[in-house]
Amino acid sequence: NGESKSSKIGNMATSHAFKQEMVVVDLDNANELNKRFGLSSKEQGITQYLSYLSIDLLSLCRPSGVSDNLYILPGNPVPSNPTEPVSRQVLDEAITVKEAFDYVLLDTAPIGMIACLLYTSP
Repeated sequence: NGESKSSKIGNMATSHAFKQEMVVVDLDNANELNKRFGLSSKEQGITQYLSYLSIDLLSLCRPSGVSDNLYILPGNPVPSNPTEPVSRQVLDEAITVKEAFDYVLLDTAPIGMIACLLYTSP
C-alpha cells in the first residue's frame, strides 16, 4: 500500500485520540511525524531527554493540533545512530511518560532488518 510505518502510527494515533489521551514518541530518524503534525525539526524532544535526564519529559510533549488528546514527543535532533536510543536503558525510564497518558505509541527507526512499531499501554 506504500504507506510508511510513521504514517500508519500517525493514522492510528489520530483515530484513537478522540476517545483516549495518547502520546506518540518519535524514535525514528525520518522526522515524518514532525512533518505530519506541523512541528519544527528544531523542536526539542526525546533525544534531549535521553542525553540530559534533567529535562522534564512531559514538557517536551507537543500538542498535535489534531485532537486535544493527542501529543507528539518529537525525536529531534536525529542522533547519529538512530537505533541507539531504543537500546539504551534510559529509554525504559522515558516510557514512564505513560503515567500521564492512556496510551504511548513508539515510532522506532528500523532495527535490524525489521521495522518495528511498539504499542504499549499502562
